[in-house]
Amino acid sequence: IFSKIPNPAPIDEIKILDTEKEKQQKQAAKKEKKPFDFWRLFWSLLLIIGGVILLIFSLPWLVYRWMKFKAIQNKNVKRKAYWSYTSAMYLLNQMNFTRGNSSAMQFAKQQIDPKFKTDFGAFIQVYLKTKYSPQPLESWEEKIITLFYKPFDKTVRNSLPFKTRFSRFLNFYRTINFFTKPKI
Repeated sequence: IFSKIPNPAPIDEIKILDTEKEKQQKQAAKKEKKPFDFWRLFWSLLLIIGGVILLIFSLPWLVYRWMKFKAIQNKNVKRKAYWSYTSAMYLLNQMNFTRGNSSAMQFAKQQIDPKFKTDFGAFIQVYLKTKYSPQPLESWEEKIITLFYKPFDKTVRNSLPFKTRFSRFLNFYRTINFFTKPKI
């Protein structure tokens, strides 16, 4: 073959195939392939499904943590009042203290303040002023908003045992109920 090629050759490369080496490489590749492992697939799917279920059950707690973060970190007084109110109502909802048909002020003064010995009623009054009144807040009202959430959260959480709080936060229905109820 080489003697028939003119000198200099009009081609760039000549490739000589070694079929024996290729056959050996294909056989080695076939030997290296492992059979499909159904147990590994089963455990992987079980892990993924378990993770999704864990995420769904932890969603109420994650929502609470997000609301609590917003309530504590906001510097704007109106936003802080809004997030403090929303987070407090969410926490109370998860702990099975629902407002029902009563107003926010009635709920605070008749159910929450006597039960937990908090100033939720005073906070609600200032919150409603920030929400509906065009008048600016006075310094003592801003102080009520600023100092309300942390002690309220701590008081509510400490008044209920951990086991009760944990089981009530696992109830995903309460979370759905909180977001679907009309907020009057």
